[in-house]
Amino acid sequence: MSEHEILKLNHPVILANGKKLDHLEVRRPTVGDILDLPPDGGDVILRSARLAARLCGLNIEDLRLLDLQDFDALDDMVARFRNPVQG
Repeated sequence: MSEHEILKLNHPVILANGKKLDHLEVRRPTVGDILDLPPDGGDVILRSARLAARLCGLNIEDLRLLDLQDFDALDDMVARFRNPVQG
């Protein structure tokens, strides 16, 4: 698995800056990424969203625009970084 993975969005979005977002470049998380999450980071979904936004270089407001199907695919990708499927 490489240091970055590309996730093609099934439902592209237009960001606040007017840029069309049709894919995400997701980097592998570090221990620092986990440690830097706020300790009162909310429920599991909010913590997942904060981590995913960080790994994609997006702010949380941009991430809120994603279709739920695309967010689920992103969340699955982040989980695979942590627990890769052995083949």
